Amino acid sequence: MKRNTRRGSAERGTGSAEMGRGSAEMGRGNAEMGTGSAEKGRGSAEKGKGSAEKGRGSAEKGSS
Repeated sequence: MKRNTRRGSAERGTGSAEMGRGSAEMGRGNAEMGTGSAEKGRGSAEKGKGSAEKGRGSAEKGSS
């Protein structure tokens, strides 16, 4: 009887180890998502720079 409970806790240990591995993979996924957002932010910054240059062009056209 006692042997059964021990095996049960051993199986529970492997279960939590697999759960830990799962959360580690989830963490890696979030890290990749973070780099994606950083690249998206960089893209928006470049888009903003383009609009600023377009505005400057219109100002020069207006002055001439």
